[in-house]
Amino acid sequence: MARYATRVDERNQRLNSINDSGRQSRSIQRGPFRRESSRDRMQDTLSSFYRDRFGSHSPEEYLNLRFSHFDAKLSKEDIKDILEREFHRFAPFEAIFKLFGNFFRYIFKIMHISFRNICYFFLFLSMFAKIIKIVRNPGDDQRLAYVNFERPDAARTIRHTMLLRLQKLLGKRLHLDPAGIIRDQEGKYIPDRYNRALQAERERERKDPLRRKSPSRSRRDGEGTWKLKEDDTDATRTLFVGNMPADIRESEIRRVFEKYGKIEDVDIKNPPETNAAYAFVLFQVLKVYLQTVEEAMSAKNHEHDRPIRQGSSRCKIGYGKSQPSNRLWIGGLGPWTSAEYLAKVYI
Repeated sequence: MARYATRVDERNQRLNSINDSGRQSRSIQRGPFRRESSRDRMQDTLSSFYRDRFGSHSPEEYLNLRFSHFDAKLSKEDIKDILEREFHRFAPFEAIFKLFGNFFRYIFKIMHISFRNICYFFLFLSMFAKIIKIVRNPGDDQRLAYVNFERPDAARTIRHTMLLRLQKLLGKRLHLDPAGIIRDQEGKYIPDRYNRALQAERERERKDPLRRKSPSRSRRDGEGTWKLKEDDTDATRTLFVGNMPADIRESEIRRVFEKYGKIEDVDIKNPPETNAAYAFVLFQVLKVYLQTVEEAMSAKNHEHDRPIRQGSSRCKIGYGKSQPSNRLWIGGLGPWTSAEYLAKVYI
């Protein structure tokens, strides 16, 4: 009996050792499993355009989204309809008007209220709405969609919760970037020049709701009151050029201003709810900074209140902010000054 019990114990030990070794080998073959996080998915959908400028990180707050790499089978209208439908909980004005515009046209007609007042009525409802704009990138003919939100948490919520669904509807290769941001010299995220002005305007509207009204015809057409820095004492090598056609091209702007000096950069902006564009034109410093500023002054004085494109509205030109430079201007020097002496003093 004792001998039988001993054989049973030995067999059980062998079975346990086999099970242990099997579990160990399977665990080694399987290896650690790491689930893909939502942060990883969001980083994978950042476009190269965004990565080249900001890396793989996004700011804490942003109001705008930039969509790219849509399914080639989708038309511009398809993309716009999908975005409006998916973002309905953020109260888009365009979708509301599409669904109920004809109905209210009939009701208001019975009540002897003009259709223009209907438009103002829906425009009032759009105070917290988004604006969808679809354009083509002139560099590679890539379709881009920009969606601007009034609610500060809307854009971030969409990137965190709706990414997979949007990829199913708009294309597996869909890229989704925060838009309307730049970095300062310390690497911190800050709104660009247009978005800073837009945020300031929204802040004023929150404090004074009566300021919220429909845009005037002059604003929609790109005209209106321009607060320009026109005094030559404020001259810089950056020119603000406003009231241009919405479809203005960089080549057209360069063709006009390169008559006065070499252009380093042209930054075109297309504000929503207008049929106009504006741009910042930066003249390049070749040898003497003052000469570059004089070129900008000459361009402003000759091109202000003249159309950039024949038959278009007259553009408005003022001076932009000064740009950082590694050059130092020193005035009041006599003929005794030499390059060697200045190098000895300042270097």
